[in-house]
Amino acid sequence: MQGLWKHIRNFSRSEFACKCGTAPDSADLMSPRVVFALDALRGLLGRPMVINSAVRTPEWNRLQGGAPASAHLTGEAVDIGTARWSPDDKRDLLLYARKLGFTGIGVASSFVHLDVKPRVASWRYQGNRTIAIPIGDEVKYI
Repeated sequence: MQGLWKHIRNFSRSEFACKCGTAPDSADLMSPRVVFALDALRGLLGRPMVINSAVRTPEWNRLQGGAPASAHLTGEAVDIGTARWSPDDKRDLLLYARKLGFTGIGVASSFVHLDVKPRVASWRYQGNRTIAIPIGDEVKYI
């Protein structure tokens, strides 16, 4: 996995590490599929992207309120901060993400969750709950 990072143009390895601060090498647990797709997504958008959360330790996942089977635990998910993004930029993020192979898209007011779990799903966050939304309707919730 170490060799992967020399091919990534728009992110550093440390941006993918668990935000718990106790697992600096955790970025090496990231799925190459996620890293390459996110790098391509950043290039298509042509704007900075902040990774709020990528791979997580089990303890950090629990503290963040993550699902017990969260894709963050296996390095198959990222949360991108979108709090100050325009609706057009958020729309582009959602449309390109699906085309680049992200199978799970969760929309919140301040971030977008992207994952590559072996299913296709979309949802929105409402408080502590997630509510399924039709595939392709993600842009209605930005």
